[in-house]
Amino acid sequence: MELIDHLRLVGRRWTWIVAGLLLGALAAGGWAYLSPRSYASSTELFVGSVLNGQNDSGGGSYSASQFVLGRMSTYAQLVDSPDIATSVDTRVGLGLSAAQFADSVTATVPPGTVLLRVTAHAATPEHAQDLAGATADALATTIETLEQDTSGGKQIVDATVTSPATAPTTPSSPDVPTGIGIGLAAGLVLGVLAATARDQAVRRRALTLEDRDVDDPEHLLARR
Repeated sequence: MELIDHLRLVGRRWTWIVAGLLLGALAAGGWAYLSPRSYASSTELFVGSVLNGQNDSGGGSYSASQFVLGRMSTYAQLVDSPDIATSVDTRVGLGLSAAQFADSVTATVPPGTVLLRVTAHAATPEHAQDLAGATADALATTIETLEQDTSGGKQIVDATVTSPATAPTTPSSPDVPTGIGIGLAAGLVLGVLAATARDQAVRRRALTLEDRDVDDPEHLLARR
């Protein structure tokens, strides 16, 4: 079909296309209404070496910084450990199992930085904020406990919250605009397919009647 044929189809069967769009919008709206809301809150930790302030040589400070930088991915992987899950549950009291906690929190490291971005998802803005804050604090304590000088037991890494968690004002999911967009697109496709099928069915019926009139003149006279 050429463009003009598509335009003619729209002109003849526009009601089918509109019906498809409405059906898609209603389906997307129902999905958005029935989907559970989830809120996300984030906080950031700055991880540095305490040796930077104790070592007078520039080389020593650089080595300490590189040590922390090389460990950042490992620190991020600790966020959903059972010990942190237990510590957070004791503080926040959401009653999450270790598996549920692991599904609710993430930690990422922007490339080339010593920042840990901790994000928590929960059913309410307040719970998301509390979960993110408690997780960041527990992760900081775990990092500082693990990174100690074996000879003297002194802390060699310091993790500090630089951006506290805040309560989100809008849910992170479901993504309503995207969902409605997908629903409208699917409805448009459905409407066009239905309009095309209907148009072809009408055309076939018209051709069948024409053939019958040619083969049976009496039938044509009877129709008249």
